[in-house]
Amino acid sequence: MKRIFLLAVIMLSVLAFTEINVEYSFAYGGEGDDLANDLVLLKDGSILIAGHTTSITGDFGASKGEEDFLVVKIDGSFEVLWSRTFGGSDSDVAEAIAETRDGGFIVVGMTESSDGDVSVSNKLGDFWIIKLSSEGELLWEKTFGGSGQDHAYDVAERASGNLVVAGYTRSVDGDVQGHVWGEDFWIIELTSTGELLNQWTIDGENNNEDLARKLLITDKGEILAVGYTAYKDVGISCNYVNEQAALAIIDNEGVVSSYKSYGGMYLEDGYDVMISEDTIVIVGEQDAGVSMFSSGLGGKDFYVVTVDGNG
Repeated sequence: MKRIFLLAVIMLSVLAFTEINVEYSFAYGGEGDDLANDLVLLKDGSILIAGHTTSITGDFGASKGEEDFLVVKIDGSFEVLWSRTFGGSDSDVAEAIAETRDGGFIVVGMTESSDGDVSVSNKLGDFWIIKLSSEGELLWEKTFGGSGQDHAYDVAERASGNLVVAGYTRSVDGDVQGHVWGEDFWIIELTSTGELLNQWTIDGENNNEDLARKLLITDKGEILAVGYTAYKDVGISCNYVNEQAALAIIDNEGVVSSYKSYGGMYLEDGYDVMISEDTIVIVGEQDAGVSMFSSGLGGKDFYVVTVDGNG
C-alpha cells in the first residue's frame, strides 16, 4: 500500500476543547512510500521535516535505492522550499531531526548502505547521523554500531553543543561496549563534529529486550530516555512478552542513576517524555483490551505515567 507524506495543521479550542478544526491539510509524495517521522518549527515560521522516501518521481523524487533519508523544508503557506534525499543503495530511514546552535541540523536514523552518501555500514543496520547546513547541504556523516543491528530513534543537543543520540543495539562489538542481551538501550554522546565521546548500554533484568525511543536533556544536564523493556519468558508461559514503558536517567556526571519500568502484565510502551518542575511525564500506549483478565477500555489506550526525579 502506498504511503503518503501528509501534513496537517490542527487548531484546538483551548478553553472548551469542544472542537478540533483542520485549517490546512496537504499531501506530498510520489509513486513510492513517503513518510514523515519528525519535524522542527523554525523561528521564521518555516518547518523542517524528516522521514524517508522510496519515490523516484513526484514532489521529492530522488530515491537512490530502497528507503532514503528525506528532509523537506516548507514555508508558512506549506509551499515546499526545498527537499533533500540522502542515502545509498540499501535501506536508510530517518527517525528524528534537531536544529543545532550553529543554525544547521542533525538527522539520525538507521542505514544498511555502504555507498552513496554513506561511508560504511554492516548491512544489518547502524546508527546513521548526518549534519546539514541551514540550506540542507550535507556537511558530514557518521555511522556507529557493530556487527549486529543498531537503530537510532532520537537526537538532542546539549548546551555545550555535544550531541546525544538514542536507540537500540544488538551488537557485541565495533563501537558498542557493554551489550547484555538482545536489544539494549544504546545512548551515545558525540562532539559537534561527530566524534564519539561516551556511550551507555542499558538492559533490564532477566535479559530483556530494551529500546530507547525518545530523549530529553534537562536543565541540569541529565539525560532522560524513554521507550520500552520486554521480558521474554520462553518457558511454559508460551513465549509471553511483558512489555513495559521504560525510563533511563543518566545524571550530569554520566552515571546511569535509574532504569525503571512501568506497567503490569499487559503491553505498555513509552513514546515521549517531558519534565514539569520536578515531575517527569511519560506518554505512550497500553494494550490490555477487554477480557476475563482485563478491564481495559478495548484495543489500545492512552497510557500516561508521572514519576519523580528519581524515576
